[in-house]
Amino acid sequence: MKKIEYNLMQPIVYAAKKHSSQMYGDVPYLVHLMHVSQILISYSYTDYTTQVAAILHDVLEDTDATRAELEKIFDWEIATRVWACSDEEGRNRKERKAKVYEKLASYPNAIVIKLADRIANVESCILNKNERLYRMYKKEYPEFKEKLQSHSRSHNNLWNYLDYLME
Repeated sequence: MKKIEYNLMQPIVYAAKKHSSQMYGDVPYLVHLMHVSQILISYSYTDYTTQVAAILHDVLEDTDATRAELEKIFDWEIATRVWACSDEEGRNRKERKAKVYEKLASYPNAIVIKLADRIANVESCILNKNERLYRMYKKEYPEFKEKLQSHSRSHNNLWNYLDYLME
């Protein structure tokens, strides 16, 4: 595995504070964020911007953090990737996802983070035997793939793995 030569403590601590009251199933939310980061590392997506955005990917959607705050603390590119991965307001999940897919299509550098997030979610469903949630992701997968894969051809290794998980 490639050695990572930068410090991720600032975004980890920031995310831990922002998500401090939240759980991901039976574990602190930070476990999910680190799972997404680890998936990216295992597929050699080790650059600082991608890693920080992966750790922060849910902070705008699930906490009181703002895009302006992320830009100030981190930078514009990280804030933009996190924003691109974040759901917008909508009447239901289908509408929120359609909006985020449209947004992501304009920010291909963020798609790899959303892809790793989906892999982490599906792996967690499988490991925790959460059939209901797994079926939801499986039902959503054709649209997820149709809307995002053409904008992220360089991530075929991750798409192939998600295809395998969705079989």
